[in-house]
Amino acid sequence: MNASTITVHWHNDSQPIYAVDFQPSPDSVSPRLVTGGGDNNIRVWKVHSDQNAEGPPSTSIEYLSTMRKHTQAVNVVRFDSSGQFLASAGDDGTLIIWRLARGIIKDFESEEDDDDIKESWEVVLQLRSSTSEINDIGWSPNSRYIVTGSMDNTIRIYQLELDSQTQKLTGKLVESLKNHTHYVQGVYWDPLNQFIATQSADRSVIIYSIKEENSELKLKLHHRFIKHENQFMYQSETLQSFFRRLAFSPDGTFLITPAGMWNQTRNTSKGTIVNASFVYARSSLSTTPILKIAGLNKPAVAIAFNPKKYILNSSEQAITTLPYKMIFAIATQDSVLVYGTDNFKPLGFVGNLHYSSITDLKWDLDGRRIIISSTDGFCSVILFDEGVFGTEYEGSLHNPQPIDTDTPSIAEDKTPEIGLSFDKMHVHDETKEAENIEPSQDSKTQPKGATIDQFYKPKEKKRITPTLLSQ
Repeated sequence: MNASTITVHWHNDSQPIYAVDFQPSPDSVSPRLVTGGGDNNIRVWKVHSDQNAEGPPSTSIEYLSTMRKHTQAVNVVRFDSSGQFLASAGDDGTLIIWRLARGIIKDFESEEDDDDIKESWEVVLQLRSSTSEINDIGWSPNSRYIVTGSMDNTIRIYQLELDSQTQKLTGKLVESLKNHTHYVQGVYWDPLNQFIATQSADRSVIIYSIKEENSELKLKLHHRFIKHENQFMYQSETLQSFFRRLAFSPDGTFLITPAGMWNQTRNTSKGTIVNASFVYARSSLSTTPILKIAGLNKPAVAIAFNPKKYILNSSEQAITTLPYKMIFAIATQDSVLVYGTDNFKPLGFVGNLHYSSITDLKWDLDGRRIIISSTDGFCSVILFDEGVFGTEYEGSLHNPQPIDTDTPSIAEDKTPEIGLSFDKMHVHDETKEAENIEPSQDSKTQPKGATIDQFYKPKEKKRITPTLLSQ
């Protein structure tokens, strides 16, 4: 595992970079990386892995294009699942959909000379329902809808229609909900198209269930997470971050949320508050988290999953009954930690990459690279050696059956789900501030304090499902 900062001129005047994303592709490596910046621009890059005779490969960046339509800072850039469309949004409150143009288009309105441009992207749709800043967006799996989270405490759903003959894209607002009482800083569309998860500066995570009736999409409040055992689970609005970027796993089994906090002694007046991320199983989205990853050195701001699945390592005792493991990264304000879902133990830790706060992170399609953005105006990269996570899983994925979202309690849900064996859980009773350590491929190496604890201990040490977790 190798980490380094990529020293290129990312955006004008070293303005902050608020978002990154890789373009999906049938190939194993993404053809493009996009960045959204505080200079109001979106830039497109090609990432190259340069093999070195000595040492690990390095990463170089090739500039491809700049998109200039936003009038204020760009907070988020996200490709749809096909990679054909790119959605962007920011402080100007406008959602813009882009598509790669067939040739080079000169921007005569721009005052900047762009002789190095290698391709052009054209605007195919602009949507604006409010003047409020948009912090985050998420595509539906079928690319028919986009959800936005705004600073007017509102999430909005837009429906898109693509004419197969003219290739013209149209869109309309189909849902607008204001169940948060503060800025919405993170949104994510469930890959199984059953839920939308949102996270806000009001210290809550809201789960919406999705219904489509007569080709019309409707959202219903499924559950709101604010407190557990009478203590707040998430940081207040004083957290110095624009984003709380939560994420579902690629198979929809887990939802992991940033900006968590936990009182170790559960004494609000004398207790020690530690930073945490919370893990929800699909069947616990109306009860409680199933796990907390505690003791992070700084508050977590973003979660990102490796798009690949890997064969379980027989030498490690898995705590889930999934036939594979997934890898995810947690970005705190100043570091990145990598975990596996087989036992949720840290696989590596990287710190001191940037001079100011991290804003976003994304995995490349091959699962061997993470790109991290920061308000210092630079991006960094973490490279993993081939095979470090094991052999790629080629079998069928775990596919939970649809959950009855009208069921008031998940305890009544009969849906088969993953299992957890909590007698194998690695539990720490004491949490200390995390320290920077060298990146490690050894899953037994972890930063001090980067611990994971169960919320409930079963009466019997046996494999149980999250649906049975109750007080």
